[in-house]
Formats: sequence, structure tokens, C-alpha cells
Amino acid sequence: MPAAPSALLYHHLQEYEQARLPISFTSGAIAGINPDSPKHKPVELAFENHDDIFLIIERMRQRNLFEEPGQATEFAIGLKLFSEVLLKNRQHPLFDELGPAFKTFMQRLKSAGPPAAEPGPTADG
Repeated sequence: MPAAPSALLYHHLQEYEQARLPISFTSGAIAGINPDSPKHKPVELAFENHDDIFLIIERMRQRNLFEEPGQATEFAIGLKLFSEVLLKNRQHPLFDELGPAFKTFMQRLKSAGPPAAEPGPTADG
């Protein structure tokens, strides 16, 4: 019996060289957090990804999807972290409903080109 398309996709992705990307979070001086809150140990991890995360971040920035420019970086990193976990655990019951919707979301995100440039001033005024 042939492998399911998603299994073939995952196997194909495993053939790419995986980059290990480090991320760390610290609880020091974060805006909006009470200064008397307990300090937490830093959270450090390295996640594997087959994509060039820096290229993805730049593409998201260029598309101007959000009012605040920094949100494009947050979106790109969060999406890559989430999508890798989803892909590696796609058979988990937690993702039963989300998997198909996420696939549609990603297709829509990838097919949408950069937003049209806003019209600038014309010679007429």
C-alpha cells in the first residue's frame, strides 16, 4: 500500500538539511510585567527547520501584513515553530481539526503576493 501524501511530504522534508536555530527567552525587564513578579530561569531551545528562517522573516516584513512592523518577525518565527511541531506530530489527535485548516491557511498565505502599493500623489494633486 503506498504511503499517504502527508507521509511522503514529511519524508521528503527529512531529506533536506535541517538547520538548528537557537532561541532564548529571559524574564528580565519585560514591559508590562510587574517588577515584583518572580524571576524565571531563561528558557533556551534549538529548533530544527529546513527553511531559511531569515528569508521567511524578510518576506513577511516586505509584505506589510501587520500595522506594527515587528509583528512580521514575531509571526514568521511563531508560525515556523508551530508548523514544525504540527508537521512532526500531524497524527496526534490534538491536530485532527487543525491540520486541514492549517494547510488551507498556509496555501492562502503562500499564494498571496505582496500587497498592492498604495497609490501615491499624482501630478493632478
